[in-house]
Amino acid sequence: MRAFAARRLGVHPDEIGIERKDGAGVAITAPMPLFASVAGRGGWTALALSEHPIGLDVETRPTDTPLPLDLLHPHERDHLLALDDVTRNLTFLRFWAAREAYVKATGAGLPARLSRIEARDDGDGQGALLLEDGVVCACACLTITDDYVVAVVEIGGPD
Repeated sequence: MRAFAARRLGVHPDEIGIERKDGAGVAITAPMPLFASVAGRGGWTALALSEHPIGLDVETRPTDTPLPLDLLHPHERDHLLALDDVTRNLTFLRFWAAREAYVKATGAGLPARLSRIEARDDGDGQGALLLEDGVVCACACLTITDDYVVAVVEIGGPD
């Protein structure tokens, strides 16, 4: 992370200050404050830096494990159960990655607000809308490959 931030900021890695935040991951503290999020799964590690709170998640696909549908918002569960198995698995991973990225960006920690957060398709398959108590509060940008689903949520950043 130090080398990545130094490269982005055009400074020597020794000039980068990093601080662990309770419940909110890590932050770059010097030479300027930046929010950071790190996620890894399998052979992938992803890192995101932003001037705004940011969350990142990486999920492996396909999954052979049973989907933990009981952890989802009831609307998500209903939507997923109406899909065929292949579509259900990918949609679950899209929604799950978006939700994890959102809770990382808000610093709330995963269990804190899990039952109140709902993910919905954004209409073009490249993102997911995040709703909390029925109100859209963020949008996750998704990258989907044959092996991974990556979600990034930036709170208060550019649209």
